[in-house]
Amino acid sequence: MSALAVFGQTCPQRMSAEEVGRNIGSALHAGLAITQGDNRDLEAQRERLKLGAQAIMQAWRDLDVLEIREETEVLTRLQNVERTISARQRPALA
Repeated sequence: MSALAVFGQTCPQRMSAEEVGRNIGSALHAGLAITQGDNRDLEAQRERLKLGAQAIMQAWRDLDVLEIREETEVLTRLQNVERTISARQRPALA
């Protein structure tokens, strides 16, 4: 199963852009605390890491969607240009 499919199952509600940023930052702090040996509240640190991972996956998915939209727009423009060129090359009917 792809990471995006897993994300869709584990994070059904969308985060706002502010929440995404906050959760990624929080996860970075949690990861840093763990790597520095801070074992005080591992369950809270794990939850922060989980939310950060979900935020990253949402951002990744959103970027993928934007990329697909941009590709679709470019293809549509190219098709319009091709139609215009074809229309200009056809002899005019009298």
